This record gives sequence, C-alpha cells and structure tokens, in this order.
Amino acid sequence: MATFGERLKRIREKRGWTLRELAEHSGVPYETIYRCEHGTHQEPRVSVAAHLARALGVSLDVLAGVYDQNDMDEDAAPSPPKRQRTRKAAPVA
Repeated sequence: MATFGERLKRIREKRGWTLRELAEHSGVPYETIYRCEHGTHQEPRVSVAAHLARALGVSLDVLAGVYDQNDMDEDAAPSPPKRQRTRKAAPVA
C-alpha cells in the first residue's frame, strides 16, 4: 500500500501541478508538501490533509488511503449511501 506522500505525489502529478502550484491552491506551505512527498513528514494533521485533498479535488479518504486504488479510482470521491425515500403518512381525519 502506498504511503500518504506517494498518494499525494501521484495525484498531484496526475493533475499536472508542481509542488508550488499545489501550495498555492491549497494554502499549505511548500515545505510541508515537500516533506510529505519525500517521507520526512509521514502523517500530516487532518486539517493539512483536508486542505490538500480539497485542492486536488479528491476525498480525504482517497488521499489518506482508506480506499485501495483497486477499490475505486482516486479521482472519484466515494458515493454516499443511497437514502431510501419514505412516504408521508396520510393525514388522520
């Protein structure tokens, strides 16, 4: 299974962005992103990961590796469970 940094780099490169462009889009410092991708900052805070995921247009679950790449495409966010429609009860006369 890929590390957080490997997933981050793969998704960033798929978008065609440089580290600096991701830093600009996400508001996360360049140095933090660099350290994540190079393995010296392996587990960033959730808030940092959320900013990166939002900027890259993926769910936090995909970036964090909750879903294996074989389970879903990393470009697609997991679909929420379908809600069942319920009928309103007929008014009691």
